Amino acid sequence: MEDEENALRQYARMLDGLVVVRPAPLVAVAFEILRGPDRIDAMLVDIGLPDGSGFEVIREARQLRPGLPMAIASGHSDADLITEAAAEAIPYLIKTQVSRARLRELVDRLLGVTPPPEVIAERVAQDYAMQTGIFGPQVDILVQGIFGRSVDETAEVLQRTVRNVRYHRTEIQAMHRCAFQKSWTFEMIAADLRLRVFGV
Repeated sequence: MEDEENALRQYARMLDGLVVVRPAPLVAVAFEILRGPDRIDAMLVDIGLPDGSGFEVIREARQLRPGLPMAIASGHSDADLITEAAAEAIPYLIKTQVSRARLRELVDRLLGVTPPPEVIAERVAQDYAMQTGIFGPQVDILVQGIFGRSVDETAEVLQRTVRNVRYHRTEIQAMHRCAFQKSWTFEMIAADLRLRVFGV
């Protein structure tokens, strides 16, 4: 249930091959869909819709389709809204923090699906990036490290030079040292994050 065209296109692109996205830009349209015969597996709701609040949609959905998994995706990071969502036991995703991995992980959770390790690894790497300030190619290289790939293997998979991969691994170590005051090797960082993905 989303009224912004750009957000709808982004969600559809991020979820391509996983789910069919059906837009509802208004509360009234959302009510029509909820009252209709079509199957709905999960619902992602924006809070600020032009003709009302996403919380109205959530309450109506609970009446019409008990047990329907729902989450909120909103551009608002207001503490009161997040608290209200928590009171309703609804996951809350801030649009500016949406990545493909986070959105897919959320939808997987709503659908009761265990996401593939690649998705979990990307999410763990993105969370680590937010803590340390690593970016772009460094996140991709870290994901490869989480899977235990060597410098040469990473260079081949990401189509980068070995020298470039080594450079970014060194940068990741430096950013880790700045963020956590720990002088860890890249392998130690990757092994620590691997625990979060695989538990081993």
